[in-house]
Amino acid sequence: MLTPDLWRSTLARIVLAVLFLGTALGGLAYWVETKRVDDTVTRLALQQANNFVSKHLGATTSGLDTPDVEAAVRNFMLDDFPIVDLYDQDQNKKLEVIAKGKENIQTALEGKLHGLPNDKQAANYRIESNGNTYIQVLIPLNTGYFEGIYELNQQTRSEIAQGLRRTTLTVFLAVVATGILLFPLMMRLNREIIRTSKAILAGNIELMEVLGSAIAKRDSDTNTHNYRVTLYAIELAYAVNLPHKAMRSLIAGSFLHDVGKIGIPDAILLKPGKLSYDEYAIMKTHVTLGGDILDKSSWLSAARDIVLNHHEKFAGSGYPKGIKGNEIPLTARIFAVVDVFDALTSKRPYKVPMSLEKSLEILKRDAGSHFDPELVDTFIKIAPALYQRMHEMPGATIEELLRKEAAYYYGIR
Repeated sequence: MLTPDLWRSTLARIVLAVLFLGTALGGLAYWVETKRVDDTVTRLALQQANNFVSKHLGATTSGLDTPDVEAAVRNFMLDDFPIVDLYDQDQNKKLEVIAKGKENIQTALEGKLHGLPNDKQAANYRIESNGNTYIQVLIPLNTGYFEGIYELNQQTRSEIAQGLRRTTLTVFLAVVATGILLFPLMMRLNREIIRTSKAILAGNIELMEVLGSAIAKRDSDTNTHNYRVTLYAIELAYAVNLPHKAMRSLIAGSFLHDVGKIGIPDAILLKPGKLSYDEYAIMKTHVTLGGDILDKSSWLSAARDIVLNHHEKFAGSGYPKGIKGNEIPLTARIFAVVDVFDALTSKRPYKVPMSLEKSLEILKRDAGSHFDPELVDTFIKIAPALYQRMHEMPGATIEELLRKEAAYYYGIR
């Protein structure tokens, strides 16, 4: 089921996507239609000019400034070509006819018109002036040149504008209508994707839990330690405002911190007494072994910061690299505090649990050498209540609590 917030968020994204797509496609339709209209208007201007030239000027030999030529221009051209100029071979103007009341066009286009072609090739140019569209048509003649200024009349401009608006609105509304019709399907598919994603994520968390528990069972009886220390880590991280996203790495790393112990021989891992120098050297390799194991999984690789660095010490005397201070990732510094605290306060086959007070004294003593002192100060403030709550909970309750916390931070509730 989609939660109300998730449903509203999904609906908002779909609405925005539909509006964006409708606007984009409407704009594209407007551009395409505008280009088509421009091409059509230009063709009409050229066709009308060529027809006039072919019919009235193509075979003339009596000159371009005769009364017959002027009469033809006035009778057949001025409705659409308010300005017509005729030039001789030397590009001297022989005739200029301007439609009555259109004298302002010549003034408006001054400096914007193109010169006569020198290559005897016809040409046309679109010119915008004061919100009006004009097309300058230049046609070479046997005896000179024809120049006409085609004006898109007001009625045609209005019809074109209405057509463009109608086309744009039609495309926009079609996209919106399609979005409305497809909305139930998109929501159903979205629910399926979310359900599948949550199932996959839950499976990955279970895999992390199984892997961590399997390692813990090899390492004495510390299975509950993984759950408890991860909860401690979450509480400390929350107290120092660790970003929500980093909480995921913290949870994975806390639960899998000792995953590399799977590669440590039982004779060393389960040895009840103190390890020899060589045995301890082998034991320390579990951090790099853990890093190698996690490299095989892109999802579990989020745990690497803790797995590789949880034995580093704040003063630089830890392993495997001997880094110090803020060189140690914050998640690893957080985990180092809670890991030692839980080890001190827990019963193991080789030791009895230490009291809360004594454990906190050790943390304070080693602040600045082993642990980040600021994290120790913060943890000491919250540790008593956490300790009491954790040690009153049955193991099954602790495990369930961690699953809920993981579900929250991984977003699968």
